[in-house]
Amino acid sequence: SANTTGNAEEIYKCITDCTAKELGLVKNNAVDKDAFKQLLVKTLGKEADFKPVVEKAFEDCHQKMSKIPEHELLKPATCGFAPYYLMNCVESEIFKNCPASKWTDSADCSELKGKINNGCPFMAIVKDETK
Repeated sequence: SANTTGNAEEIYKCITDCTAKELGLVKNNAVDKDAFKQLLVKTLGKEADFKPVVEKAFEDCHQKMSKIPEHELLKPATCGFAPYYLMNCVESEIFKNCPASKWTDSADCSELKGKINNGCPFMAIVKDETK
């Protein structure tokens, strides 16, 4: 049987890479740190409660990404890994550090937070609305 998780991840990686390039967030196959951060703060951080969470998440994730050996980031693949890595990391960090004023204290949210805290990638556990 086909590895649908791997295929879904590759599709998301390609969509993220293409979108990042179209938005000017990737230049010469490298993430434009300032442009990427600015867009995330403008969109995900537009509410005052989220702005510091988004800024910290981006800085932490960019720092983690900078420690990944370049040959790992540039492995032969159909699409770039860096935008996917950054978005997955930032979304996970925002979820883990959701401001108390915005957190929905439900069993589902707590279960998701537990999975993310245990290292599951955000993209692997969000519900696929396309099915």
